[in-house]
Amino acid sequence: PGRIFKPVRIIPINLFTDDMSGNRTKKHNKFDSWIFVPAALPLKMRHQLEYTQFICTAHILSAMEMLPAIVDDLVLLEDGVEMRMSDGEPCLVIAPVQFITADNARHAEIASTIGAMSNKPCRKCTWDKRTIPVPDGSNYQNTRRCESIVHQIYQAFCQSGGVDSSLLVDEQRGYKLTGGQELLRLRSFGTMLDCPIELLHTVMLGVGKELVKDMLQHYLNPSQKEILQSMLFSYNSKGFSRKLRSSLRLHGSFLGRD
Repeated sequence: PGRIFKPVRIIPINLFTDDMSGNRTKKHNKFDSWIFVPAALPLKMRHQLEYTQFICTAHILSAMEMLPAIVDDLVLLEDGVEMRMSDGEPCLVIAPVQFITADNARHAEIASTIGAMSNKPCRKCTWDKRTIPVPDGSNYQNTRRCESIVHQIYQAFCQSGGVDSSLLVDEQRGYKLTGGQELLRLRSFGTMLDCPIELLHTVMLGVGKELVKDMLQHYLNPSQKEILQSMLFSYNSKGFSRKLRSSLRLHGSFLGRD
C-alpha cells in the first residue's frame, strides 16, 4: 500500500567522439564533439541522421575536458531518470553506455594509454612491442589492462594536491591520464574493453600509408618516382578533388590525410 509503480524503459546508447574542422583545409580550427545513438536500433536506422543525438561541441575545450559534465549525466542515467512517455505517463528511463566509437588516438585517451608511440601501444593489453611474438600467441596471455591501475595513478595524483603532473604518466606500464579516467565512474562501461576500433583509421589509413611508404622506398627507382609524381600532380577527379601537393621524396613524414 502506498507504493507507486511505473514502467521502466532500458535504452542502451553508443557514444561517438571525434574532432571536425572549421575550415576547408581540414588542418586547423578544430572542434571536438560528442554524439550518441540508441544501440538497439537496426543498423540501417542507427546511421540515419534523425536518430543521431547531438550532445555537445567545443572550439576551446577538448573532448576529454568536456567529459566530466557528460559523465555526470550518464551516471544519473545508469540509476534511472524519471521521464514522460508520449501519453504523458511517467516512466523510469535507464540508459547505460554500451561502447564508445572513436579513432585510435581518441581511444588512447579514453583508455588512459600512452598511445602508438608507447612500447605498450595496445589499449586492451600490456604486450610490449619490443618482444618477439610467438606463433602460438602465448605472449598475449594474462596481459589484459586493468582499470584498477588507472585508479591508483589518479589517486596518487590527487593525493599530491593535483600539482605534480608527472604522476599522471606511468611510462613503464604504458598509462597516461588525459581525462579518460572520468569514465571509471560508470558501472556499465569498461574503458579497456568497450572501445571498438574504427576500420577507417586502422586499415584504410594505417595499412594504406605503410604500403605507400614501402612501395616508394623499396620497389620504385628514381625515374619511376618522377613519373608517378607527375601523374599525381596532374590527377583530377570530381570524386577526389584534393591534389597531392607534397613531394614523394617526403613520403617518410606522410600523415593520414596525405
